[in-house]
Amino acid sequence: MLLTVITLSLLCQVEPGIPERTDKYTRVMKALRERGSAAGEEAVYAEGEDNLYQFGYDMATIEGRLDDAIEYFVRMARHKDDLVYYFGKAWVHWQKQEVGYAKSDAIKLINSDASDLIKARSYYLLGNIQMQNNEIDDAIESAQETERLYRHLGKNGGLYLAYILKAAIEIKRGEFEEGKAAIDEAESYNSKIKLPYPKARSHELYAEIYFQKHNYEQAIHYSNLSKDSYFRNGQDQDAWGMTTRIGLCYALLGEYERAHTISLEVDAVAKGKKFDRIRIYNYITIMYLDRCKGYDYSVRRKEVTNWIKHQKTKSPLKGLLGFVEKAGCK
Repeated sequence: MLLTVITLSLLCQVEPGIPERTDKYTRVMKALRERGSAAGEEAVYAEGEDNLYQFGYDMATIEGRLDDAIEYFVRMARHKDDLVYYFGKAWVHWQKQEVGYAKSDAIKLINSDASDLIKARSYYLLGNIQMQNNEIDDAIESAQETERLYRHLGKNGGLYLAYILKAAIEIKRGEFEEGKAAIDEAESYNSKIKLPYPKARSHELYAEIYFQKHNYEQAIHYSNLSKDSYFRNGQDQDAWGMTTRIGLCYALLGEYERAHTISLEVDAVAKGKKFDRIRIYNYITIMYLDRCKGYDYSVRRKEVTNWIKHQKTKSPLKGLLGFVEKAGCK
């Protein structure tokens, strides 16, 4: 049972850092819609930004404006005639869990005349989708293609991503030692990068291992490390996802009041920022708390099951829901 929807912000990040939080995204989208793509490009540069792709990525990851980001990437792809923006679109569809669109776009890019770099990114995206869908053999092949292309390109950062994907697949299969070995291999490549990726994803995978082993204290430890790293890098949605895991772990340890406090904080943030997946994930924690306190949780459960039902992929939250409903109370 893999708790987390695989984090792809690693793949799309140009370099670590915390982007400035202003309403610059509103101004750029206004220019884009009212005066066209060229004006949108000029507006990005007028905001002091020098990377059009990074701007769209930040709009999705930092601000959570996924629909705006998709529109931005589509318009920039047509304006710049560059397939990298179509990859950006595919990635945002994945963040929205619009898996059909994301998978279709990734396959189209793989079969196109895109550069090897874009194809490597697309294989990485496809592998994560296949893994979540329990298409393990296909996911392994995509991970191998990711590694092959990045090795050909001489990209240590890409090899880091390939081994992170391999680690996630091994953990999904329950092969925890192989998963740890792949994480270590990933970090060995990460250490060779001038601006290395934050260790948030590695810590997240270690947290997953310990959660599956029911070692909730260690799962909390690594989840906190992951959460703090995501926050430092401005990846708030991923950080709140780890906060949700921490709350669930405390609940399973019987520290109900602590878990309740965390769940209330997550609920307020998830609703305010429209982090729907995290909101539903957090509802599972609240359901467990209500059940253990003898409260009715049927309404909350119905909302969770309806959300899972309408996903176009096999949501890992379905397995988590089943686990939590069977878990004993302290």
